[in-house]
This record gives sequence, structure tokens and C-alpha cells, in this order.
Amino acid sequence: MNRKKVVLVEDSPLDLTLAIDYLIKTGDYEIVHTFLNGSDFLNHLENCPVDFDVVIIDYRMPVLNGMETMRNLLAKKSKFKMLLVSHGYYSHVMEDLISMGTQNYCRKTRDQILRALPILLEGRPIYPNNSLIESWDMATKSTALQMRDEKNWRKVLSPVHLKIIRFISAGLSSKEIAPLLGYETSSIEKYRGLLLKEFELSNTQQLIAFAYSEGIVNSTVIFQVLNEVSISKTQVKNLDSLQAHFKSKMKSGKNVSPRKKS
Repeated sequence: MNRKKVVLVEDSPLDLTLAIDYLIKTGDYEIVHTFLNGSDFLNHLENCPVDFDVVIIDYRMPVLNGMETMRNLLAKKSKFKMLLVSHGYYSHVMEDLISMGTQNYCRKTRDQILRALPILLEGRPIYPNNSLIESWDMATKSTALQMRDEKNWRKVLSPVHLKIIRFISAGLSSKEIAPLLGYETSSIEKYRGLLLKEFELSNTQQLIAFAYSEGIVNSTVIFQVLNEVSISKTQVKNLDSLQAHFKSKMKSGKNVSPRKKS
């Protein structure tokens, strides 16, 4: 089978992993390279040309975003096909692309990307009419899809949410997290469930991948969390010992009040 060669330019580890998985599973595509931002991709093309058929480019990326990457590629009249993707619809992005002579922009979902790729590779317009664009625009406005591009999670997550995510990413269970925050284990489980629902994630592994991709955690944060946890556990242990000591003194009838200075 003549599989089409694909390059992915995507800064989210979670979205990158998902895209690789569903593209390979079709049997129609081969992933030949991945890049975390547009600048790395363009630099690689200059120094080490890659043989491929199509590049899928995320819109929101650090260093050089998808729009500017597309602008550079179109100006160079690159021969390979290009597809810009984002979770939410941005009308100004589509307008800019149309001014550059393309409409190769679709929603970052498995179904939409797999629908667009074969059409794009055949050289046909991916939108025969405006109905798909309009439905994407409506979905964006009604379900806040842009949050997944704009990183507006900062407005959604409270300090407690952030602490829980960091504890989870450090490998702590809900039972271990609860006493550190002064909650019941069931409350931590509820928080965990709400976080998965808020960001449309399926499990804890995806939550951790999301945390890393959004910069909520990194290796330094994990080290700090583990250090804080170790100190907290020691403090709890010392407090338990102190309470046990005072209870013992109270039972024996001895005075446990601090001595007055003479």
C-alpha cells in the first residue's frame, strides 16, 4: 500500500500522541517527523529537507504559531500540502488564509482531520460549501472550544485545582492527597472527576499529559511537590506524636502547660 507521508507540527504532547495513533491506525498514513513549533519545522526544512506529502500544523504554538508557519510556507510556494488545525474556530484565521489563496483549515478532531486529508491530497477544496465552517463556528461559540487553544484554563482552575493536578502528576493517590490538603478522600475523587470533565479528558493519564503540555507541571515542579510532600508527612507524623504525648500526660494527671520563666 502506498501510504502518504505526514509531518505533524504540534506542541501539545496529548494532541500529538492522539494524532499519531489515529493516523497510523487507518493504514493510509506514515508519520515521518514531528515538531513542537513552527520555527523548528522551518529550520529543519532549510537544513535537512524531509520527503513528505502533507503537514498538519497546530494553530496555537510557542515561538512561531501555525498561522505564521503557513504564511512562510505559502510564500515559499512549498510543494507539499498543508492543513492548519485548531479546536476552536477563528474567523480572522480563515480570512487570512483565504487572502493567501487557501481554505486548508479545520477543527482539530479525528473525524475532521481524516475527512479533510484525502480531499486535500487530491487537490480539491476541503469545503464544498460553508455548512461545515458554520457548524464549527456555532460549536465554538456554544461550547467554548477556544479554551483548548487559548489556554484559558488559568481562569478555570483554582489554587486547589492546581495543587491537586500537581499532586496527581507526582504520582500521589487521592488517599495520599486528602490529608495534605485537609480534605476527605471522596472530595479529592470528586475534584479529579470534575477536572476530567472540564477538559474533556478520559483518564488520569490524559490529565497528566495535559498538565505537562500546558506547563502546569514540569520536572522542577514535580521535584518541589515531592519535597513538600515529604516535609508535610514529617510534620503530620510529628504532630501525631506530640498529640499522643499530651494525651498521655493528661491521663496521668501531670501538668503539661509550658513552664513560666523565673
